[in-house]
Amino acid sequence: MATNDKYDRQLRLWGASGQRALGSTTVVLFGASAAGTETLKNLVLPGVGAIHVVDDVGAECVPVSSEDGPANADFFVFR
Repeated sequence: MATNDKYDRQLRLWGASGQRALGSTTVVLFGASAAGTETLKNLVLPGVGAIHVVDDVGAECVPVSSEDGPANADFFVFR
């Protein structure tokens, strides 16, 4: 059975009211660690309505092409 609804599996599991409840949910992630971001991804994919990330680690954007070449460039440098 083909469908165009990207949330078809969730709708089959908990119905339209459950999907609406998930869509109106707000998730707050404290500390953007690897485990936290993976968990956040797994919550966003089913359709969580909003996310907020609170983290005290700063990130600095650097150019994509560096003196080492684009293959070795870092997009974010943490200091």
